Amino acid sequence: MNRCGWPPGKGACDRQHWRGDPPDEVLLSWPCVGFRELGQGFGYGDRVVGSNIRHSVRAVVLDEADRVLLGRHRLKTAVVWATPGGGVESGETPMDALSRELRDEIGLTISDLGPHVWSQEATGSKYVAGYDGVVNDYFLVRTSSFTPRGLMTDVELAQGWITGWRWWSLRDIAGYGGPDLFSPRDLLNLLGVLVAFGVPAQPVRLGA
Repeated sequence: MNRCGWPPGKGACDRQHWRGDPPDEVLLSWPCVGFRELGQGFGYGDRVVGSNIRHSVRAVVLDEADRVLLGRHRLKTAVVWATPGGGVESGETPMDALSRELRDEIGLTISDLGPHVWSQEATGSKYVAGYDGVVNDYFLVRTSSFTPRGLMTDVELAQGWITGWRWWSLRDIAGYGGPDLFSPRDLLNLLGVLVAFGVPAQPVRLGA
């Protein structure tokens, strides 16, 4: 088992491309999946190159009490709490995509991307079906606490495996002892550093 709880080489698929229970053999771009098997290619300066890369953008939404907003994703083999966001579609900029995802999922309007705080890259056709690799970029969004209610209905959210939203404090995450997983898998430490020291000079690279 990886520290996140997923078996090595297993995970959930990208909800932009699959409906229903995700097939076990398809890996998604969520970084709760362990990347120890990659071994190489996680330098800090280079980006994954190529035209057939799945690019996703996600928001680290923090309120005035430094709580993070996470969605409850009910997958076939586990429940995963993950940040809002999703894939950059054809013709969209990252800003377009994140703005659409936040508006549709949680009802939050943003005027810019915000600081780029975390990043993840992986190459290989196994990570998202039909793609040669993935790039996941996380942007910090500061807002006052609110009740999440986007344009998507509960049925539409459930089709993407999202069954609810919750504000989590660092203490909540640290004290959680249940079976659910968090994504990114090192979310507690990542958030702790972000809250304590602010925006990093360059995006922190996620991985093994």
